[in-house]
Amino acid sequence: YDLTLMRLVADSIPAQVIWSADKGATWENKIYLMPGTWVSAAALGGPLQPIPVKEMNVDVDVGIRFAPAAELDLSNEVPIDGSTTLDVMYL
Repeated sequence: YDLTLMRLVADSIPAQVIWSADKGATWENKIYLMPGTWVSAAALGGPLQPIPVKEMNVDVDVGIRFAPAAELDLSNEVPIDGSTTLDVMYL
């Protein structure tokens, strides 16, 4: 599965999602959550740097991916079960 962050609002102002794979040394404009990455908010149209935020709201879209039908046993029901943990860090 994959998680996509959309419609980020930081302190009642629309903002963009940014993430860092190197603990904040560099930031990229990405909306997908990847294991081990940091996610933050940046001003729309501004530099890709985290902005101070007191309250952040973001929609999380969960996408499910299946193997090709030729590789699946479709004769039995297969439950879809998973979990994700998000750690919130205050910088």
